[in-house]
Amino acid sequence: MPFVLCFLIGEAIFAGISASHGLEWWYYWKQPFSDLLFFVTTMSLLCFLSETCAGAFSRIGRCFAFFFVLIYFVQCYYYAVASEFVTTLALENMDQIYLLLTPTLLLLIVAVVVASFFISYFLGKCRVQFSGKTLLICSGFCLFSILFSAAQNQLLPSSWYHASYQLRKVENIGDTPFWGMFLHAGRAAGLLEDGTVERAAYAFEKDFVYDAPEIEKNENGVAHPHPNVIVILTEGTSARLLGCYGGRFDGLTPNFDDFAAHATQVENYFNHTAATFRGTHGQFASCYPKRGGDGWRRASSTSKESFSQNSYQTLPKILGAAGYDTYFISPHAESDPYTGLLNMLGFANIFTRDSAQELLEDAPDIAHDSIRDRDMYRELRALLEHHADSSTPMLVSMYTFETHTQIDTDDKEVSYGDGSNMTLNTLHNVDAAFGEFWKWFQASPYRENTILIVTADHAHYNDRSFLALAGQDADYHSCFVDRIPLLIYDPMHNLPKRYDADDQTSLALTPTVLHLLGIREVRNSFMGESLFAHKKAGDSFQVAALGNDFFGIYHHEVHKDREVEPDYQDRFERRKDEIQLFYAGEKMNAVFRP
Repeated sequence: MPFVLCFLIGEAIFAGISASHGLEWWYYWKQPFSDLLFFVTTMSLLCFLSETCAGAFSRIGRCFAFFFVLIYFVQCYYYAVASEFVTTLALENMDQIYLLLTPTLLLLIVAVVVASFFISYFLGKCRVQFSGKTLLICSGFCLFSILFSAAQNQLLPSSWYHASYQLRKVENIGDTPFWGMFLHAGRAAGLLEDGTVERAAYAFEKDFVYDAPEIEKNENGVAHPHPNVIVILTEGTSARLLGCYGGRFDGLTPNFDDFAAHATQVENYFNHTAATFRGTHGQFASCYPKRGGDGWRRASSTSKESFSQNSYQTLPKILGAAGYDTYFISPHAESDPYTGLLNMLGFANIFTRDSAQELLEDAPDIAHDSIRDRDMYRELRALLEHHADSSTPMLVSMYTFETHTQIDTDDKEVSYGDGSNMTLNTLHNVDAAFGEFWKWFQASPYRENTILIVTADHAHYNDRSFLALAGQDADYHSCFVDRIPLLIYDPMHNLPKRYDADDQTSLALTPTVLHLLGIREVRNSFMGESLFAHKKAGDSFQVAALGNDFFGIYHHEVHKDREVEPDYQDRFERRKDEIQLFYAGEKMNAVFRP
């Protein structure tokens, strides 16, 4: 009876969360049922063994119950926030959770741990006796639940539980709370790795960046043969919300919209990976990094050195070798792993939260242990002013943080409308910060000799706040891949006001910048091509990869792995094989010869 009660309570909790998201009953039922059935039958068997064998099984049962209930509570909370269970990507970025901690969240964590302990203690005291027949039935249900969970977590061939493509198309079978957590934890820890492929060594190396004519320069371009380059990465921003990209929220991004009017607006341009670590790494090295979050620092199996020691060809390394000063402005502390990533990418000068005062006259304003967006733009302006008298060209990049999921504006910042939606608030706030910088930039000498690029590290995360705005859009699929902004202010070239990327991805950022600078012949292992290179017929199909989660991009939409249409399956599988080949080379530190 206690186990049945736990079963019903667990189902009720998840049903309530599902109903609050407007999900159909069948969707909620297929998600947690197998795990809860496994919990009930396993606890029953452990309590039976404790009664008939030794008391040690009781302690095992309590430990099992504690971890199961704890994981279940965590998964329910995560589902309420993100409409999905915890992913590999989320676990890879656990080292960054300190940036999101609030007193309320800390109190919730304590409450969940305490509740899990008392529930497990109560269940461990239960006494269960089975007849031989009942024991056999219970064991059968336990094995059935494991098989069903394996199917839901995609650990069995898809033919076992998909009758046809049409069934796959209805809805992806999702992870389960308990087994799914262990599966993703194993992937995040690097325990579920593919074998090394010898042919992966330096498989993508070549001696040129692009195979296309040079982009036509104007008179200003002739006068400034070595322009400065500024690349601004805005945390988690989907293009669909910006006014210039057709966003339906009046006055949300007036400054980005004004900048777009003076720049080339690239449309149908998607992020090729996520989250911030992969997004930064993948764009500056034009590759699909296997590791995200703090995982890139873990040891590879062959060299026993961390991925942070791997060699990649990158935009800052190429421009540094070409005589540029290279800078990155980070909102995080010097000790944050993100600083190590920037060092690996080859930025010669990195300003962090700890060194920001070298540029600013006063201490920067801090929120969530990071510099606020307004002061990030103040820091960028200060760096440009310090460099104004130098004849050396420079590459400057900056990452702004406050549009991160689960962060909202406060009374020091600019909110949107009634302030009820945190996604709108933070996007409006960063737009205001950019506006102050953009006004200064237009009046500065840099307007004549600088390529200024505004883009994002990746799309908006599909949390509840963003889904309230975009969840009903016909061309939006709830995932971490979406169209992102790419606005290129270039006073040196004759670029169109609007340019259709035709579903190209952020893999193209570095090759595109080098194309604008006319740097063609340099050794690299880039997997992307310049946006302005000649397109081949049928090249509109692209792939985004978040570790081992793959997405097909075509017809200006994102399609999850199991939703890719049969006509595109061959191309999808070939591209996935290429990405896995890169992963294998990365694992051997055989991506690029320094």
